[in-house]
Amino acid sequence: MRSKLSAIFVVVLSILLLCNTAPLFASDQSPAVAGVAESKAAGGASLEGTDVGGGVLEIALVDYVNAYILNSDSVESAQKQLDKAVESWERAVAEKRAALTIEELANAAETARLALAEAKNSAAIQAIQVYFNLGRTIKDTESARASLAVANERVRITRLRHEAGFATADQLLQQENSYLSAVDSLIKAEQNLDQAIESFCLDIGMDPVGEVVLLTDISSLYSDVPDLGSDELLEAAQAASSSYYSALKAEELARKKYNALQDPLIATRTEREDAETALEDAVKKLENASKSLSDSVRNALAQLDALIRALEMQEKSVQISDNSLEIARIRFEHGEAYQYELDNEVNSNISAHNRLKAAQEDLYLQILRVYSLAGEDVVNLIRL
Repeated sequence: MRSKLSAIFVVVLSILLLCNTAPLFASDQSPAVAGVAESKAAGGASLEGTDVGGGVLEIALVDYVNAYILNSDSVESAQKQLDKAVESWERAVAEKRAALTIEELANAAETARLALAEAKNSAAIQAIQVYFNLGRTIKDTESARASLAVANERVRITRLRHEAGFATADQLLQQENSYLSAVDSLIKAEQNLDQAIESFCLDIGMDPVGEVVLLTDISSLYSDVPDLGSDELLEAAQAASSSYYSALKAEELARKKYNALQDPLIATRTEREDAETALEDAVKKLENASKSLSDSVRNALAQLDALIRALEMQEKSVQISDNSLEIARIRFEHGEAYQYELDNEVNSNISAHNRLKAAQEDLYLQILRVYSLAGEDVVNLIRL
């Protein structure tokens, strides 16, 4: 299955934004995040004391994801559960316990291994979402700042026109009110950005910085839309799901116990009845796990299709916005529009491209969720 999925990576999201994009991937591990790994290896999980360039953190996506996983409580808990399960199984083998007991402990250890992989993938996807969200918050703040500049210029022009007798007092008041609204929007955007940066840093175990520079842009994250049928994806998901594996092996083990206890020479009637009840419960749990996983596969593919359509709509919206901007530039060059009107159209165009980028990011995240469901390592997919 892994080779099939790897071979699928042939189609790319190649839409390049007209607005400036950030650099591609930085080095495999930035100095800031290297500090996280070293601290974690030494028993810590903090970036305190790491030089991040005078309050500015520059970080690539893969570095942030690795640091996020290192500081994830759920991943740490899953690792402890795996260590404990493996220790119990190894001890049972060494003590030569009953075969069914050893098999049960072996199943528990494998379940814990799958659960750890799921926890890492879940943390990775959460980290990517946080990374993208911060980028959107940064762009929202830039947009609010640009909108304020346009509002300020509009007020200035309207005031001059009012003084010259070409604009009414109400028109001036309306523009002044719009300016105050733009000021308020910028204040809120900057507050949201400060909070987002703080959370962004705390999630990787470091003290908040004044500014974060995101080195990875969605245009550098090559990926495809998985060409997987529901049956193929379900088969892969069944092999990767800890809950399904646990239910499957529990049912197999319960059936073995039930069959073994049918001999009246080795089991009492009560033991046989208990084994039958245990088998019935195990069958029901397996049916529920199978249905839950099937629903997850169907929903994941449906969401993938919906996001593909959403991306197509944003592509068309950008084309419309590009055309409108070109018309606005022509009108300005011919003296038919003010500078602030052209600036406003530029801001609208940037916003349209930002929405396109957000749609690409949403689709990329869903692609990773589908691959994660199939048992692929999300961090390795980011590196491609």
